[in-house]
Amino acid sequence: MSGIFGLWRLDGRPVERDALDAMSRRLDHRGPDGAGAWRSGPVGIGQRMLRTTPEAERETLPLETAGGALVLTSDARLDNRPELVAALGLTGPPGDPTDADLILASYRAWGERCAERWIGDFAVAIWDASLRRLFCVRDPFGLKPFYYHHAPGRLFAFASEVEALLALTEVPDEINDYEVARHVQIPLGGDASTTYFAHIRRLLPAHALAITERSVVPRRYWQPDPARELKLADDGAYADALREVFVEAVRCRVRSRTPVASMLSGGIDSAAVTCVAADLLEREGGPPLQALSAVFPSAPESDERVFIESVLDRYPIVPHFFAADAADPIADIDRINRLVGGANWGGNLYLNWVLYGAAARSGARVVLDGFDGDTTVSHGTGYLSELAMSGRWLKLAPMSIAYSRRRGRPVVPDLVSLVRLGVRHPTRETAAGSLVRRLRRRDPPRPAPPGVLADRHRLLNADFAARFAERVVTDPDPPETEREFHLRKLSGLALLEGIGWLEACAAGCGAEVRLPFCDVRLVELCLSFPADQKLRRGWTRYVMRRSMEGILPAAIQWRRGKSSLHQGREKAWRANQNGRIETLLAHPTPTVTRYLDPVRVLELHRRSLAGETDGREDAALWRALSLALWLSTRSG
Repeated sequence: MSGIFGLWRLDGRPVERDALDAMSRRLDHRGPDGAGAWRSGPVGIGQRMLRTTPEAERETLPLETAGGALVLTSDARLDNRPELVAALGLTGPPGDPTDADLILASYRAWGERCAERWIGDFAVAIWDASLRRLFCVRDPFGLKPFYYHHAPGRLFAFASEVEALLALTEVPDEINDYEVARHVQIPLGGDASTTYFAHIRRLLPAHALAITERSVVPRRYWQPDPARELKLADDGAYADALREVFVEAVRCRVRSRTPVASMLSGGIDSAAVTCVAADLLEREGGPPLQALSAVFPSAPESDERVFIESVLDRYPIVPHFFAADAADPIADIDRINRLVGGANWGGNLYLNWVLYGAAARSGARVVLDGFDGDTTVSHGTGYLSELAMSGRWLKLAPMSIAYSRRRGRPVVPDLVSLVRLGVRHPTRETAAGSLVRRLRRRDPPRPAPPGVLADRHRLLNADFAARFAERVVTDPDPPETEREFHLRKLSGLALLEGIGWLEACAAGCGAEVRLPFCDVRLVELCLSFPADQKLRRGWTRYVMRRSMEGILPAAIQWRRGKSSLHQGREKAWRANQNGRIETLLAHPTPTVTRYLDPVRVLELHRRSLAGETDGREDAALWRALSLALWLSTRSG
C-alpha cells in the first residue's frame, strides 16, 4: 500500500510545487516511509511510500529514465516476478529488480499491452515524454485505487484517494446526485466509474487510460473467458486444481518484510486463508501469523469464537480478539468516509477498521483478508435456476430438495418457485452459447414497475426521489446459467465497492490489505468449473470444501452456513448511542435535507432502537444514516 498522485496541465502551464505538496499531504497516511515528486513543465508526478515487500526496500519513486523520457509512479505488488524477469531478459545489477523496475521494463518492451502480462495488485501511471502521453492502468479487481479528474483542455489529475484530488483548487467539491441515488438503492444501472463527486471518476478495474492533450481513451485489457469450461477426470482432480492455485494465491500474498496478519472469522474463506498462510509461514521459519477476530460475547447469534478456536488449536497463530458488540460502529465513520471518498453502506466496516488498526500497531503491515470468496468460488445456487430454465426437472427435483434441507428451508415452496422460474423463462441453448450471446447483445433495461420508489425509498426527500422516478430500471433477464450468474457477481458493483472500502480502511491504518480470492488465476479457474462442482448434494461451494480437506477443521469445512453479524452489530449500535444521530436528524444541515427526509429517518431510527424493526428496515436505515453522516460533513 502506497499513495500515488499527479497532474498534467493540458493548457501548458507549469505545475506548481505547492499543488503537488497539497496532494501529497492528503496522502501522508499512505506513505510513512517517505515521499517523492517529479515535475517538468506542465507535468508533475508523486508518490507516498509504504514498504511492505522485501524488494520495496530498494525502491524509490517516482522512477525516471535518463533525461526524463519515462517517469513512473506506482502502488504495486507483482506476483509473477520470475516470469517477468525471464520474459524481459533482465540480468541487471546484483539482487532482484524492484516491482517498479519490472513495470518500467514491461512498458518499454510491450507498450500499452504491458498490464496483460502482470499478475498482482497495481495502480500505475507512466509519463511518456516522447509521445506526450500519460499511461495509467489498474489491476483486474481494483485492489489498488485510482481516481481522476479531467477538465478538457485544462487539467488531468489522478490520485489514490478522492481527497487528494480535492486538494487542488480547480477540482470542484460538488456532490454527484446519481451516486447518492445509487447509495440508497434506487436502481439506475449505468456507469460504475462515477463517484460521490460529480467531477471525479475512478478508473475501472482491468482498464487502462491513455491520456493525451486532446483525449482520454479508456481500454479494457482483461476479462475472464465466459465460454471456457474445464473438464477434468473426477471430483478429486477439480479439488486438487483449486487447492494448488489457492495455495499459490496465498503464498504470493505472504511475501512481506514485516509480520503478517490475517482476518479470521468462523467462515470457510477467512479460515482457509488463515490456515494456509499460517502453514506457509511456519515452513518458511518466519514470525508466526497473527489472527484478527471480532467476537460478540453478548450476542451468541453472531459469535463465532468456537470456530475461531478450532483454527487456533491447529496452527501456530498469535490471536487478537476484538469485542465488537461493545464498540461504537460510527466512532470513526467520518475518518472512514474521507478515506473511501463518500458514504459507505458497509454496516460491518467498523470491524475491519478496528482490526486492521490492531494489526498495524502490532507491527504487521500486511493483512490478509478472505473477502468475498463466495463470489470467486460461487455458491453454485445459479445451477438450480439453470436446471429449471432448461427444463431438466428430474435432475432439478432432488438437487433442490437436498439444498433446501441443508439450509433448513421448506422444501416445497423452494421447488415450486424454481418450477415457476422455468416456466416463465425457458431456454434450450447450450450454456456457453447462451452466455456469449447474452454478453454480446444484452436486451436494454426497461422501466421499473410503478411505485417502486414509493415502496422502497420513503426515507428520501420527495423532490430528490421524484427526479429519478423515470430513470429507474430493472434488468429484464434473469441469468440462464450458473456461469452467467457467477460472472455477473464478479462484475458487480458490490464487489468493487467492498474491495475499495477494505483497501481504504487498511491504508488509513498504515497497512496493506491483500485478498487471495481476488487472484486472477483463481477467479479464472473457479469460473471455468462445471456447475455441479459448485453445488452438489445440497452442499454449496462443494469443490472449495473438498479442496480444503486436511487444511480446514472439519467443523468449518462442512458448515452449513455462517452466523449473521446483524444481531451483534445492532446490540453495539443500541449500546453506544451518544446523541449524535438524534442531533443530526433533529437539526439537519441543508445538504442532508436536500437528499433525505430527516423526520422519517429519525422515526425509523427510534423504532430500531426500540427493537421494532426487521432486518430489511435496519439495512435501509443504515444506508440513510451513513449517508446523512457523510452529507453533514459536506457543503455542496
